[in-house]
Amino acid sequence: MKPTIIIGMILLTIALAANTAMALRCKNLFVEPGVSSIEILVNCGEPISKEVLGAYGKSGALKERWAYGPKSGYYYLLYFKAGVLEKIESKQE
Repeated sequence: MKPTIIIGMILLTIALAANTAMALRCKNLFVEPGVSSIEILVNCGEPISKEVLGAYGKSGALKERWAYGPKSGYYYLLYFKAGVLEKIESKQE
């Protein structure tokens, strides 16, 4: 195997391991963008805080930020738009 391929595989493994450490899993649900707020509530329970960030569009759909944690030394901030998860941020405790 070429050294470049080996180095690429090593870097990919490190990147995947880092993402796994910051992933949020509740029961059988892997929390990722596109999951509904209802699914997250059912599987993860009530967050430690909920914050309305504003509304967008003519429909006035809400933007929200929910916080979960600490879990495995991390706090997780979930950002929703119209009840669908847009992104997750994690912060180490």
